[in-house]
Amino acid sequence: MNFIKPKYVNLEPVEFNLSERTRKIIESYASYTGLTENQVLEEFIPNILEDDNFIEHIKSLRNNVRLKRDLGIEQ
Repeated sequence: MNFIKPKYVNLEPVEFNLSERTRKIIESYASYTGLTENQVLEEFIPNILEDDNFIEHIKSLRNNVRLKRDLGIEQ
């Protein structure tokens, strides 16, 4: 038997100020996918790590070892 493992671990409540347009996009996408708004963000935000310029920026920072580890970026 395969047991279900938690998909979203270490969740913390966070507060963001978003434009109405951005909120509507998230709301609509959540409705489209059948996910909650939180799940949409959890699924989509990691795509930022595919931005090569962002990765280079992170690698260029001093004392970035912990940040790279937390983001799952290789040395």
